[in-house]
Amino acid sequence: MIAWDDTQWRFARPAAFADATTLALSDETAGLVAGTQVATAHGWCRVVDIAPGDDVLTLDNGMVPVSGVARRSIMTAGPRPPARLWPLLAPPGALNNREALLLTSDQPVMLESDTAEAALGEPFCTVPAAALDGFRGIARVMPPARIDIVMLRFARPQVIFGNHGALLACREGAAGLTLAQGRRLVRYLELEDAGERFTVRAADVLGASAA
Repeated sequence: MIAWDDTQWRFARPAAFADATTLALSDETAGLVAGTQVATAHGWCRVVDIAPGDDVLTLDNGMVPVSGVARRSIMTAGPRPPARLWPLLAPPGALNNREALLLTSDQPVMLESDTAEAALGEPFCTVPAAALDGFRGIARVMPPARIDIVMLRFARPQVIFGNHGALLACREGAAGLTLAQGRRLVRYLELEDAGERFTVRAADVLGASAA
């Protein structure tokens, strides 16, 4: 927990969130936690320092200007929130990130795997961060009293690089795999990591409706 505080919260600047929308931990919220580093035209920058017009490196389209920035603060003071609502901490290397990465449950994370390609015909797929609980050491952590997050907006949805390697989707609204589908995929990814041999079909990930 100390390392998490050192790497994820020392750069948070509450003054930048004075006018932020205030949410509860139970609200569906995607966005990058303050302290996350993002690849830009000027190198790795704190997400809290990014403004509209700044160029951010994207997976598919190179440098793309940010069209808007929304700031939100999640307040967790009061009764201890249930663990299922806690943010998730991805240790270094779990998502190709060089540094620990704190994620809200609803933040879409893009994964690349042979399993996804075999099941879905595409090696890249996006899952809610909550689906990654327990995968490669990713675990929920007790939140501080306040979590500041930044939502970067582009003219169209983009996938950007966070904390030196993780692929994070910037978009609003449902897209990618659902939580249940993401959890099914992650079970197969764990087998893939373990070197197990298996067969996977679309229905095994997407559910019976895809059969």
